[in-house]
Amino acid sequence: MKMIVTESMSSLHLTVKHNHTEFIALLLENSADRYAYDDNDDLPVHVAARQRNIPVIEALITNRADLERTTKHEETLIHIACLTNELILANYLMQNVVNMNS
Repeated sequence: MKMIVTESMSSLHLTVKHNHTEFIALLLENSADRYAYDDNDDLPVHVAARQRNIPVIEALITNRADLERTTKHEETLIHIACLTNELILANYLMQNVVNMNS
């Protein structure tokens, strides 16, 4: 499988951006880089958080995304949720994902 990379996004970033949860596992099984940053300095999981897309975040979690990684600007997932005033996402992250002790 050929991975497409635009100037700013990898195949995985594009899949996340366009809400194609069914392709996330396929891309990761075929060597998509879950730790590649886009031109906005975001990992795919950060793109999903900025889009307030809990199903995509769940698909990335299922496929072993590292949720402790930050953007290149040191933003965590919970930072992104709070900065975008997304209370549903922040609540989801606090209840299911984020280690509040770190």
